[in-house]
Amino acid sequence: MTCLRYSIFSFLFFVEALLSAEADTRLNCHRSKGLYKQGARHCLTLLEHTTSKDDRMKLLMELAACYQFDTRAHTYEQAVQVYEQFIQNFPDNPLCAKAYFNIGRCYDAFTLEREKDIQKARTAYRACYESYPDSQWADQAYFWHANSYIYKLTPRTAETAAKMLETFLQNYPRSLLTAVAHSQLSELYCAWLNDHRASIRHSEAALDHGIRDTNIRRLHLYRLGYLYQFKMNDAANAIRWYKKLMDESPMQSDPNYFAAKKRVEELTASENSRTGTAGL
Repeated sequence: MTCLRYSIFSFLFFVEALLSAEADTRLNCHRSKGLYKQGARHCLTLLEHTTSKDDRMKLLMELAACYQFDTRAHTYEQAVQVYEQFIQNFPDNPLCAKAYFNIGRCYDAFTLEREKDIQKARTAYRACYESYPDSQWADQAYFWHANSYIYKLTPRTAETAAKMLETFLQNYPRSLLTAVAHSQLSELYCAWLNDHRASIRHSEAALDHGIRDTNIRRLHLYRLGYLYQFKMNDAANAIRWYKKLMDESPMQSDPNYFAAKKRVEELTASENSRTGTAGL
C-alpha cells in the first residue's frame, strides 16, 4: 500500500515542476534547464534595476519558483519569503492564489524535517481555495490539503484524509487529479478504514478515469482481484480482475503477475471442483 502512495507523490511532484513554468521564457530559461541558482541570481539582478510593476510581479514569482524547485539547495524558506512578499506587494493580483498554493507546497517539503510546519501548509492551502475558489490552483490546494494528513497515517488522520478527498471529488469533478484522488481513497479504505466496498469502488473509478502510471494501474488490478476473492467471496470478479492484470503484463515483469496467475488457477480449480466439472 505504501509504495502506491509514494509512486503517486513522486509522479505529482514531477508534473508540478513542469506545470510551474511561466509563459515568459526569458525569465524561466534557467529554471527550465534545472539551473536554479543561476535563475535566482538573474532574477535578483533584474529586480535591482526594474521599476515596472508588471515586470516585478513576474520576477518575484520566477525568483520564488527558482528557490522552491531547487531541491538540492533546500531553499524552501527563501521561496516562502518571496511568495509572501508578492502577496504583500500585490494583494489584489489573482496570482496570489498561486503564491498561497506554493507556500503550502514549500511547507509540505519542510515537513520532511520539521513536522510542526504542516499546519502552516494547511493554512496556506486553505487561503488558496477559500479566497480564490475559481482559480486554477483551488483544486490542487484542496487536494494537497487532504494529502497533508496522509504523510504519517493513523486511523484518525486516514479518516480525515478520506473525508476531504471525498469532498474534493464532489467539489472538483473535472479536476485532473480525480483519478489520483480515487486511487488514494481506495488505499485508505482498504488499508486503514476497513471499508472494502468503498475501496473497490474507488479502485474501479481510478481505472475508469485513466490512471496512467503502469505500476499504479497493476496495483489496483491486483487489489481488486484480492478484495473480490478474500473480502467479497466473489470468485468470478476476482478471476476477471486477476486476468486483466495478467493481460497488462505481457512480459510477466510484474511480480504480481505470478501471484495473480496462481490465484486464477486456484479459483478455477475450486470452482470446477464445486460444480463437478474438474477433468472434463
